[in-house]
Amino acid sequence: MRYSYILLIFLLLSFGFVSSKDEIKGSGMELPPPKLEASFKTTSFATEGKLPSKVDLSPYLPEPGNQGMQGSCVAWATAYAYKSFHEKLERNWAFSDKTIFSPAYVYNQIHIDNSPTGGGSYIHEALELVKVQGVATLSKMPYDPNNYTRKPSEEARNEASLYKARGWERISASDIDGIKRILANGNAVIIGMNVYQNFYNYRGGIYTRAEGNYMGGHAMLAIGYDDSKAAFKIQNSWSKYWGENGYAWIAYNTFKEYVKYAYVMYDIIDSKPDKTPNPPSLVEASKGSFDGKIKIKWTQVEDAESYEVYRSLYKEGGTFEKIASVADTEYFDTNVEFKWYFYAIKTRNKNGVSILSSVDGGYPLKIVTKKDENKVEERIDKPGQVQNLRGVYSNGSILLFWDRVEGAEGYIINKFDMQTKDYLNIAKTGETRFSDNPKPGKYWYTVVAYNKSGVGQSSDSINVVVFDKEEKKIPDPPLRITASTGNFKDRIVISWSQSSDADFYIVKKWSLKKRVWEEIGKTQMLNFEDSGLSPNEFCYYYIVAGNSAGFSNPSKLILGYTSEYARLEIEGQKIEIDNLKTYKEKASELVQKLDDKAKIKAILPIKDGGKKILDEFYYTDNFIKESGYYKDVAYYSGDKVYKLQRFYTDSFVKNNGFNTRIINYDLSKNSIIRVETNYVDRPYVSRISYYIEGKIFKTEVIMKKEMENSYGFSRMIIFHKENLMPEWIEFYDSNGIKVKEITKE
Repeated sequence: MRYSYILLIFLLLSFGFVSSKDEIKGSGMELPPPKLEASFKTTSFATEGKLPSKVDLSPYLPEPGNQGMQGSCVAWATAYAYKSFHEKLERNWAFSDKTIFSPAYVYNQIHIDNSPTGGGSYIHEALELVKVQGVATLSKMPYDPNNYTRKPSEEARNEASLYKARGWERISASDIDGIKRILANGNAVIIGMNVYQNFYNYRGGIYTRAEGNYMGGHAMLAIGYDDSKAAFKIQNSWSKYWGENGYAWIAYNTFKEYVKYAYVMYDIIDSKPDKTPNPPSLVEASKGSFDGKIKIKWTQVEDAESYEVYRSLYKEGGTFEKIASVADTEYFDTNVEFKWYFYAIKTRNKNGVSILSSVDGGYPLKIVTKKDENKVEERIDKPGQVQNLRGVYSNGSILLFWDRVEGAEGYIINKFDMQTKDYLNIAKTGETRFSDNPKPGKYWYTVVAYNKSGVGQSSDSINVVVFDKEEKKIPDPPLRITASTGNFKDRIVISWSQSSDADFYIVKKWSLKKRVWEEIGKTQMLNFEDSGLSPNEFCYYYIVAGNSAGFSNPSKLILGYTSEYARLEIEGQKIEIDNLKTYKEKASELVQKLDDKAKIKAILPIKDGGKKILDEFYYTDNFIKESGYYKDVAYYSGDKVYKLQRFYTDSFVKNNGFNTRIINYDLSKNSIIRVETNYVDRPYVSRISYYIEGKIFKTEVIMKKEMENSYGFSRMIIFHKENLMPEWIEFYDSNGIKVKEITKE
C-alpha cells in the first residue's frame, strides 16, 4: 500500500508540472486574407554561377529564444531572429540584450485580439512595422510572455528608428531553388508554415512528413540549406531544448507542401567606403505602362556612383546580360518587343561591383492592329500596371499618388475591407493622385488603370496607417549633401538642405583607422565643420536628421578633403600656387583628353595607403581666363576616372550663375552618364541631367527652399524625347508628393 501511494504521488507530480525542456509551445501566425496577400509585390532572385551545395547562416543569429505560450512567433521570427541577423551581419557585434531585437516591440503593437495570450499576428504587418518604425532592442523593451499590453516607450521608439528595414517583398514559398538563391546571396527568409502535432515533438533529424492534429500557422526563419540532406535549416522560437538546439531540418518536399508563405526583408545598411557596394533592392519593372519601352526602377544605394542594368528572357535559369550603365535609379529599356523581359541591377562604386539584385519582370504596352478592307486601324490595348504607388498621411487625409500609365483614360482606387476580405472600389479619377479621409486604422490600397479596351493589372498594394492622434513624423533623410573639396588646409565643411520636421542633425564620419562610422557632431545648423585635419586628407560623411520621434534614414555618402593648395584668401593669407611644391604625375587618359598638358600648372594626388583616390588639376592663369574654371578634381576607381568635379572662378559665376559642375562616367565605356550643375543666383540650386548611350533622357531641377511657395513645387523632372523636347514633366513638393504632371498629350 505504501508503495502504491508513493507511485500515485510520483505520477501526479509527473503530470502536474512541465519541465523547462518540454513546456507547452505557442505559435500564433494568422493566415492573411488571400486577396490581400496576393496584392503584395512578389519577387525572385538570380544567382551568378552555380549555387553552393550548402549554406548555413546560423553563426550570425542569436541563440534560439523561447516565446512561451504567447502567440508571438511572427514577432520572434521578424525581430528576434531576422532583424538581429541583419544587424549582426552589418556591425559584427557580440549578442546581448543591447544587440538582440525585441519581439515585444513588434508583437505588442500588432497582436489581433485581447484574449489571454493576445492572439496571433500577420507576418506582413510585422514586416511593415519594421520598415516604418524599426525595432528596439531587448534592453529598451524586454520580452514578457504574460504582458502584451505594454506599448513602446519614447526611448524605445527612438532607438527603433535607428534599425529600420529598407522594405520587404513576397516570394513564392514553393520555389525551392529561388529560396536557396536568397540564402546563397546572404539573406534569410521568413516563412509561415502549417504545423502538426509531430512537429511539436520534433527532436532532430530531417522532418519529412506531418502527422497528428493540425496545430495552426507558425512563423520561423529559414537560415540555410544542405543539398546532401535535401532540406532547409530553420530557426524556431521554442527554446534551444526543442529540435536540434532550437533548429530544425525540413525536407525540400515537405517544405514545399506545408510552408504557405515566404517573405524576404531588406536591411538599411551603413555603406562601407572600403567595401564593394550592396545591390539595390525593391526592383520594379513596368508591365504594359509604356509604348515601346519598359521602365525599371530600384532603391538608391548610399555609396553608389552608378548602376548596371541586366536583362534576361527567362525569370529562372536564364543568363542575365548587361544592357546599360546609368547614374539614376531608373532606366527605360527601348530595345524591346511585346514580350516579357526580366531585370536585375548591380551597384558600382570605386571599390567594385555588387552582386545581382532581386529580379522583376515587365513588358511594353501592346498596340492592337485591326486590318479592314481599305484601312488599318491601331488602338491601344487595355492599359498596363500602375507603378510606383505611394501614400502619406498628413493633416487628416491619406494622399495617394502614382506614375502615369500610357493609354489610360482613368484610374480606379481600391481599398481592402477586412469584413468582406476583398478590395472595394472607392473612387475613380483621371489624375495620378487621390485623397482619402478614413478613420484611424491600417489601410491597404491598390490602383488600377482603365480605358475603352478594358482594365489593366492591379498595382502592388501599399499600406498607410492612420493614428488616433497624428503622431510626430520622423524626419526624412537630408538631401543635397556637399563637403568642401580642397577649400581648406585643415578642415572640411559639410552642408545639407533642411529636412522637414527635423529638430537636429547628427554627422557621422568614416574612421580610416577603425574602419567604422563614428558620430562627430550634433547640430541644429545646416552645416558642420570637421576641424583639426591634416593637409591632403580625405574623409567620408553622412547625415541623419532627428527629432523627438526618432531618426531618419542615413543620407547619401559624401567625400570631402583638405588640400595644401587651399585658397586661404578668406583668412587673409594670400598663397601663390607657384611657391608651393608641385607634383608631376601622368594624368589619366580621360583627363588628358579633356585638357592639354600645357594648360596644367600642377597635379596634386590624394592617396589612401598608396592607393590613388583623386587628383587635383590646377590650371595656368591664361587657361583660367579662357575657360572660366581654375581646378578639376578627378576621382579614381583603379586607374579610371569615374567622376570629374569642376570649379569656376567668381567672375564666371557672376556671368553664368553656376559655380561647380560634376560629371559622372560609365567606367566600362568612359561615356558621360550624369552631369550636375550647381547654381548660386538662380531660383534653382541644381540641375541634373541623366544620360543613356550619350543622350539625355531625363533632367531634374531642384528649386531653392524659399522659392517653393512661389512656384508651388520644390523639384521638377523632365523626361526628354530624342530631340531633347519634353515628353512629360512631373512636379513634386518638399515631401516628395507629386503635385502636378504635364504630358505630351
